[in-house]
Amino acid sequence: MPDKPLWLLRLPEAIRQLESSVDPWVDRAKLESLLGIGRRRAQQLLAPVATRVVGTSRVALASDVIAHVKQIAAGEEAHYD
Repeated sequence: MPDKPLWLLRLPEAIRQLESSVDPWVDRAKLESLLGIGRRRAQQLLAPVATRVVGTSRVALASDVIAHVKQIAAGEEAHYD
């Protein structure tokens, strides 16, 4: 069975920070910082839940991001070769 990505180890702290944030919106850069991931992976995680465009960036509500990454973490999508 393939290993799970390292960002899953950072997920509980990232969720705490998102839940306590005053800003309800999450962009790619914030997701990169919270999970310690690269630009492309952040865009991949954000794309299904992004609901707004601010300038050239897509953003999503923190609650939607939290639900989405929890779903990924619980399923087979979290594995990689």
